[in-house]
Amino acid sequence: MSENPYASYPAERRRVEAQPPEEFEGRQRVSVLAVLSLIFVLPCCVPAAPMLGAATGMAALVGISSSRGRLAGRTAAIIGVVLGIILTAGQVAIGVGVYSAFDAYRQHVVERAQDFSKALETPGATGVRGLLSRSAPVTDEEIARLGGVVRSELGTLVGVTRNPFEMAETLRNNPVFAPGGNSVMDLPQNAVPVSVEYSKGTAIFLVFFDGNPMDTGKAQPVDVMLILPDGRALPLRGDGPGSKILRRWGLKEHPAASSPPGLPASPPEMSSTPESPGAPAPTR
Repeated sequence: MSENPYASYPAERRRVEAQPPEEFEGRQRVSVLAVLSLIFVLPCCVPAAPMLGAATGMAALVGISSSRGRLAGRTAAIIGVVLGIILTAGQVAIGVGVYSAFDAYRQHVVERAQDFSKALETPGATGVRGLLSRSAPVTDEEIARLGGVVRSELGTLVGVTRNPFEMAETLRNNPVFAPGGNSVMDLPQNAVPVSVEYSKGTAIFLVFFDGNPMDTGKAQPVDVMLILPDGRALPLRGDGPGSKILRRWGLKEHPAASSPPGLPASPPEMSSTPESPGAPAPTR
């Protein structure tokens, strides 16, 4: 029986298909996607830019591999992919950290400032004292003095500022933290500024804690310094950390700080009545 002359055709076809494709012998051009990959990873501070750089770099590698030598730029694409992945991971880590810090600030500082401001609206020291650390040597007279200034000069409470951009705007508008003045970066780590809005203006409370202010249930306020919209300051304690900041920064002290605790900043005018000593005699 003679051999089938067509038996070798499938083998020959497989041999041809197994041969590598012919390489392009003309002039190569650089992959546009590879160039874009490097461009996207350069502005590493722009959100999502490194992620876009890694994606375009991967697309460039696929295009270069299938171009049969027509496209160049493999090294640039690899650099874009590697840097894009690393920078994207860094941006995610920073974003998570910033969100966690802001959430801790909102829960552990803003909420306490809200409760403290509400307690100052009511005459008396019971509500405020319950929000302070037991180690804080604060007298009832000092609490009453701070509450009296808040009620007389700021009016009724509107709320604590929660928006960080509004908080930054309040700091810039206050003479104490105006551009070229003092900076919150100069405060100790246990001091946190809080912007509180009242019916007569927005004040700043510097809250001093006995530990890390972001620790829930652990760090408690030991002192508070009120900074009015005009830049005058009044610390809660006469010998606390707020007074030290006041003297170090050379702030203008509110007159109530030099008056005896529990008394108004300036005594009321004496009435001209016959019973008052030294009053002029009534005319007939």
